[in-house]
Amino acid sequence: MATPRRELIEMLQAYKALERILARDVDPRELYRSDFVRGLNTALREVRKGSTRKVRSFEEFVR
Repeated sequence: MATPRRELIEMLQAYKALERILARDVDPRELYRSDFVRGLNTALREVRKGSTRKVRSFEEFVR
């Protein structure tokens, strides 16, 4: 019988495998809500421009 930790690891592996398969054939706009895709694109632009800043805590991150 698998332990809860082992089951979680197996579930994450399965999720990653599905993500890889879907990413090859399906446009992200079909998988994710439009507001998520907009936020992701904004974040990628900020990273490319170097307009990010280092945070020291989760509280700082969510501000």
